[in-house]
Amino acid sequence: MGESAVVGLIASAIGLVAGVGLAALLRAGMAVLGFDIPATGLVVQLRTVIVALVVGTVVTVVSAYLPARRASNIPPVAAMTQATIEEPVHSRARTVAGLAITALGALAIGLGLFTKVTDRALVVGVGAAVFFIGVAALGPIIARPLAVVIGRPFSKVGVTGQLGRLNVMRNPRRTSSTAAALMIGIALVSLMAIIAASTKSSIDAAVDSSVKADFIVTPGTNSSNQAGLSPRLATAVSRLPQVSAASGVQVTQVSIQRKSTYLASADPRTIDQLVNLDVKSGHLSSMTPDGIAVSTQVANDRHLHLGSPVTIVFPETGPQVFHVQAIYVARTVAGDYVLTTAAAWANTPERLDAQIYVKLAPGVSATEGRSAIQKVLAPYPTAKLLDQTQYKAQLEGEIDQLLNLVNGLLVLAIVIALIGIANTLALSVYERIHELGLLRAVGMTRRQLRDSVRAESAIISLLGTVEGLGIGLLFGWAMVAALSSAGVNRLSIPYVELVVLVVLGGLAGILAARGPSRRAAKLNVLEAISTD
Repeated sequence: MGESAVVGLIASAIGLVAGVGLAALLRAGMAVLGFDIPATGLVVQLRTVIVALVVGTVVTVVSAYLPARRASNIPPVAAMTQATIEEPVHSRARTVAGLAITALGALAIGLGLFTKVTDRALVVGVGAAVFFIGVAALGPIIARPLAVVIGRPFSKVGVTGQLGRLNVMRNPRRTSSTAAALMIGIALVSLMAIIAASTKSSIDAAVDSSVKADFIVTPGTNSSNQAGLSPRLATAVSRLPQVSAASGVQVTQVSIQRKSTYLASADPRTIDQLVNLDVKSGHLSSMTPDGIAVSTQVANDRHLHLGSPVTIVFPETGPQVFHVQAIYVARTVAGDYVLTTAAAWANTPERLDAQIYVKLAPGVSATEGRSAIQKVLAPYPTAKLLDQTQYKAQLEGEIDQLLNLVNGLLVLAIVIALIGIANTLALSVYERIHELGLLRAVGMTRRQLRDSVRAESAIISLLGTVEGLGIGLLFGWAMVAALSSAGVNRLSIPYVELVVLVVLGGLAGILAARGPSRRAAKLNVLEAISTD
């Protein structure tokens, strides 16, 4: 335990210094990905230093407790003869605890998916975390049969693959703990890939079914240009003979039931020509300045109907009461609340449009309409004219930017997992010096010995990758189902990306074995055989 405290403190200090350098690289990388980061110097606060040192040291000490306890329980005779004392793989207590924790996590996921809870995504997320712990506890039980299946193709290659497979199978506890970190990293990467693909698919479907406009004018793609567009621009576009309808849409941050949220506002006279919100009750075109339209999700949760009062707290004018005049389904496009432009501007000092929807007149081609609108946009250099395909691509691009950032951070976790595999293999080579010497003595070549260690590493990596992929698919389905009320209602599996992930997992395992395999091949046969 004392050793772990010293190691944890030194490693935490090194990690703190590396983290400062990594922060500078991430800032530059985020700028490349489209995130506008202020060009100020890095700020390293005292609490950052304290948290890094304390958390790193505590985690290391806690992780060392079980190994230290096992070490202290080794019989002295076994320690003096260097005999290997293997604990039973199928520990009854471990199995029962693992099954109980996994069942508890599955129950929480089921409650989040199939019962009426306030925050489905939160409940499912907590259940997924508990499920993770349960699977990790059951790791030794799962690892052996899974290694049999994954290692079968390697055993067909030759004796080196057979030895690698047997080495993975004979110590399932070590195998599962080594693959656990990679399993978590792969599970998170696949989960994010599924959520991103499903979100983009849902956006495409929502735009295709709900947006009637031929063009959308946006303030631009950079965060610095997101202030909005002048309402005069929408008026100028609507006066074009090539345009049948044009209207700006405003977005206002307000508080409803003590929760901060955003509501949209539009001109009720033109909204039906530009978007299809699938109205179930009332009419958007007949909304008055004291009226509000709500989504079916909000109406069901709050038991609202036509005429029900809704109190909205604006930052400038305070609480204002509106009455429900329409209930719609398409919340992916409009959000949960829609006001009239007059109502929004009466309570907001900044009168800016977040977007402008444009519908071309009958008989006007897209090329002709774009040319006419571009002339009106000339005095507004930040305004960007998009058709529906370009609009969907812009929305998907924003999702990809966030996904790239998250995946960049998750890659660090995978790299750490591969370092763990390399360390485990290095220890395994050290512990099996006598065995490896005997293999060399009976005729195994250096190349065969290297291939055997590489096969072992590849099987461990594929084990963690397959486990992570299976969990990622399960959690991806669960999270998409939990987010259906937020508009992510189409499950999309990025099969190509996931297959590439599996292939990279196996190749990464071979790369991780490079050092340990070379060390094993360089062993002196006579010295290795004489090692007790």
